[in-house]
Amino acid sequence: KIDPEFRFKICGVREEIRNTVSGRVLVLTAMDPRGQQNRFLFSASTGSCTFLPLQEDWSRCGASAFTFEILETLKKRPEQTDRAYREDLEVLAEAWKERLTAEGALLYNKK
Repeated sequence: KIDPEFRFKICGVREEIRNTVSGRVLVLTAMDPRGQQNRFLFSASTGSCTFLPLQEDWSRCGASAFTFEILETLKKRPEQTDRAYREDLEVLAEAWKERLTAEGALLYNKK
């Protein structure tokens, strides 16, 4: 669930879409968490996946097999440029990919 106050903050997030059947995970980052969540909800409601790495499993398992969750937020510092902030989000995503892989999760993300 996304905090409605997010729209008033400059805040990026580390999210995941998890296949509850296979356990595979797609690690995402976004500067617009509500937009990313809406994209997932649209995909689930229409049955057509807009996340390319998931399409094969989405077709095989169905939309109900996938969950969307925001797991970590990263606030933009006032002096930080958008580019530097995006780079920090990518570092955060890479750290989560390593952590999930170490825990035995299979990722949809390509290295």
